[in-house]
Amino acid sequence: MQDQASAPAVELRVDDAEVLVLALLLVEPGPALWSVGELVREIGCEKQTIEAVVALRTAGLVNCCEQYVFASRAAARMAELLQRADEDAPAKAAQ
Repeated sequence: MQDQASAPAVELRVDDAEVLVLALLLVEPGPALWSVGELVREIGCEKQTIEAVVALRTAGLVNCCEQYVFASRAAARMAELLQRADEDAPAKAAQ
């Protein structure tokens, strides 16, 4: 039973679970491809993780191939744009 993920101490909101799943899929140099089981173990709640994956897939932010999940090109590009905006913010504030 030690291999099973324990239930989270606090129930996550649906949006929080979606943010966690997408963040895990976009973290570099992490794996670009996660199994649903790996995501469940990382997040700690099977139901919320699966619901998050379904919602993200419906929104076009993740793609699924059998039991594997990966960020869509659109999600990866948005993350890149947000990162650039964060990097440029101090320079723009100084002007």
